[in-house]
Amino acid sequence: MFIADTTVSAVAERLAEYARAKSLESVSVILHGGEPLLVGPARLRDICEELTRTISPVTTLDLRMHTNGLQLNQRVLDVCLEFNVKIGISLDGDKAANDRHRLDRRGRSSYDRVVRAVDLLRTPRYRPLYLGLLCTIDVANDPVDVHEALTRLDPPRIDYLLPHSTWDNPPPSGPSESQTPYADWLLKIFDKWTDQGRTVPVRTFDSVLSTLRGGPSLTEAMGLAPSDLAVVETDGSYEQADSLKTAYDGAPATGYEVFRHGFEEFSHHPGVRARQAGISGVSEQCRRCPVVESCGGGLYAHRFSTQRGFDNPSVFCADLKAFVEGVAARSTEHELSPAVHDSEELRFAQAELDRTLLAKVQGSVAAEPDWDEAWKLLLALDAEPGAARPLETVLTHPYLRPALHRAWHGPADLPRFMAVVAATAIRAGHSTTLSWEQPGEELYLPTLGTLTLGRPGRVAVQVTGAGWLVRDATDRDFVAAAESGRWRPLHEVDTGRGGRLLIDDADPCRDCYRVPATPPLDPSEQIRFGQLLDSGGELARKLHPDHAAGRNALALTTVTPLAAGSGLQLGTHSLGALGVGTDCTPEEFARSLPGTARRARLTALRETTDLHLLGTGAGRLFDEVCAGLGEASYHHDDTHRRRSALERARLALESLAERPEGELTRSGSALADEWRAELDGLLEREVREGSDADDGDVASGWRRLVRGQQLTELLRDLELPPGGVLMVHASLAGTGLRDTDVRDALRTALGPDGTLIVPAFTPENSDTSRAHLAEIADLTEQETAAYRESMLPFNPETTPCPSMGLLADCVRSTRGAVRSAHPQTSLAGLGPRAAELLDGHDPHCHLGENSPLAKLYAREDAHILLFRVGFEVCSAFHLAEYLMDEPPPLRTYRCVTGEKGHWISYEDRALNDSDFGAVGALLPERDYRKMVFADKAVILIPFRKAVDFARGQLTKSRQGMT
Repeated sequence: MFIADTTVSAVAERLAEYARAKSLESVSVILHGGEPLLVGPARLRDICEELTRTISPVTTLDLRMHTNGLQLNQRVLDVCLEFNVKIGISLDGDKAANDRHRLDRRGRSSYDRVVRAVDLLRTPRYRPLYLGLLCTIDVANDPVDVHEALTRLDPPRIDYLLPHSTWDNPPPSGPSESQTPYADWLLKIFDKWTDQGRTVPVRTFDSVLSTLRGGPSLTEAMGLAPSDLAVVETDGSYEQADSLKTAYDGAPATGYEVFRHGFEEFSHHPGVRARQAGISGVSEQCRRCPVVESCGGGLYAHRFSTQRGFDNPSVFCADLKAFVEGVAARSTEHELSPAVHDSEELRFAQAELDRTLLAKVQGSVAAEPDWDEAWKLLLALDAEPGAARPLETVLTHPYLRPALHRAWHGPADLPRFMAVVAATAIRAGHSTTLSWEQPGEELYLPTLGTLTLGRPGRVAVQVTGAGWLVRDATDRDFVAAAESGRWRPLHEVDTGRGGRLLIDDADPCRDCYRVPATPPLDPSEQIRFGQLLDSGGELARKLHPDHAAGRNALALTTVTPLAAGSGLQLGTHSLGALGVGTDCTPEEFARSLPGTARRARLTALRETTDLHLLGTGAGRLFDEVCAGLGEASYHHDDTHRRRSALERARLALESLAERPEGELTRSGSALADEWRAELDGLLEREVREGSDADDGDVASGWRRLVRGQQLTELLRDLELPPGGVLMVHASLAGTGLRDTDVRDALRTALGPDGTLIVPAFTPENSDTSRAHLAEIADLTEQETAAYRESMLPFNPETTPCPSMGLLADCVRSTRGAVRSAHPQTSLAGLGPRAAELLDGHDPHCHLGENSPLAKLYAREDAHILLFRVGFEVCSAFHLAEYLMDEPPPLRTYRCVTGEKGHWISYEDRALNDSDFGAVGALLPERDYRKMVFADKAVILIPFRKAVDFARGQLTKSRQGMT
């Protein structure tokens, strides 16, 4: 069934409507099948004409076709040439490989006919239409033979495609017994491709190499980039990707069609949205996988199973993982790059990268008639000593890189590259004339400015010893651009150090920031923006005097104004460029510059060398260190935030040091060592300025400082009631903090009107306690009597409480502390209400109605803090025992008081804390606040709420136990 005229018109109108609404720069339309060439040349021309007539006035139309090539002839190619239809041809390798699945309807080989079609496409006339070859993998074929057969046809690109399969219909495993036959097959080609110098782009390989280095996916079959594909069937119905047909009948269907629905409605279909969900749209197993950024969970259709739908890894999961890891291992450069230690070497490596990209792009525009002369001129300028500086200025202009990347991964922007050569000739004063077709009315010459043309069309730039002239489609003669009234030069500002800074507010490729660039500034705005840069730069030199001369200094050449609220931004592939919000203040500029420059250096290093085995978690850790050090410089005047940022960097560096051997390259190890030395110096200064003078261990001193800051932040987030009463149970082991640090942080959080209470129990003073019985367990009767006689009596002012932990004994022994008088279960406190709360503790009542706990229970502002300990030590639950309807039975206790050998006996409740942990576990989380400090829980709960809940639970659980 061929597509009807009405359907083509509807598709064109819907696409134009969508492109206009979304302000799309381009729309790609792929003529697919079945076999699209079965419509014949005349019908093909009608289709292309309708699409071009409707869409081209709105946006750039990129027409493409995928075909088996059997019907490809000169008449068809002439139609494609008229409408610039790029052609991709399906071919599965050499004759033997291709004939496995691509015999014609009579069972004959189609190989020779396809090759003849490719040879015709390769002729100079039609070569610009040659998009590449698509090869479906069959592991029964020899991979190297397949690749060599395809490369002999000189394709601009090769796509290797996994055969459509699902978990219900797995792919053929081929003749080998390997668990990963498809990975093995692809990696053999990858090795051959590398040996050949990677001269032919292979999209599958380029995509993995891109994602391994943090770039975008280049294919829907791999990577997490959202799908932007819509299929329109010949009857006008919208479908999702064709590949979904392999899952089950009707899988691609949407229920929409172009006569009633637009592409906007299609984009909101649940199935379409599922393929745009990124990492959240893949299975749980995939989200945990280290290579998910590269494989993306595989093609959506390949995840299907009847049991779980699309919530699976790809049926090629093992192959994809092995393939990505194999590419990573083969592509990581382990040697030390001089760019790590030398800023000039880094700039040189970046310039070489630009030249390499330009040489690659040159291959894609070599057939353009105007480019040959421009390329020869560029080579001549490169060999001319006097043109070295102008050539470097233009080729290292930061917005050339985004243009090169776009050309490498898509259609080359010939007018842009013609303008690059023209700008170089103008700067070098090299006499020449260049001419090309300019699609718009704005001719931008990189690093120079913008010329407004009379209309789009043929433009010529003539350079003479006296200057340069231009002729556009409306002029018969060359005119001096500056005298035409249509020339707008770029503005420059003096950096104050003998250099110039270009304010580029016109380059079409300056849209490489995460936020929008402003339209070109008017003269008054240019002056204000220049003043911002001048003031911000001067202030940055004052605030960060060491920054400008260090390796992390930003080699800034170009600044672009961005929309208000943007702050400082780095672009994509644009070393030397900085985006600055138009409302940025000099102070914000100065604070942000060092951290931004540090990120720019890390990005530049990653573009020219490898810091770690590609695709591993080490990349995230390098980002963490960089971000931490950058934040520390930003918060140079905020002690707490500065130290938190440095701790973030320190922890990331520790994790880097613990990575498996060989994961970091020599470049990565060198950068980590550099950052570690820098961090050590910063930490030493922090300790010197904020720690006790006798703390000679920088690392432990630093950890104590940082943990103290973190504790202060935690207490603030817990919202301790200022001026309230807080009873604290604590364990400091593993925190790196001193008892005085925690005491002071708690008192600061409570404020001058708050009161801190701790249990200062002395179970060792009772001969009926577990502690005492443990001490005498191995003693004779005579030794026991002697031990009892030697026991020191309880003294509230001097008796320590070692079993209660460091914090309790610290509070007890602090000047001004108050302690209750009970010889076994005393409490200690600091603050204005301590004496009132702890006075009158009945020596015959441990923790009941005549103890300080009852006074705490009566206060609305009393809370319990369990600092890295559990409810099993929550003393307030003992008060709940006294308040039970059937409290525990009485028992006899004996303690030493007054003087040695003076024992008192008294009766009190038989307290039992064995089930306190279980009671606390039942406490509803809504009744308390919980956070984590040093890997353990910190819980804050109102005192009365804790006691009331425990009373109810203990009453239920202990019925009949009295």
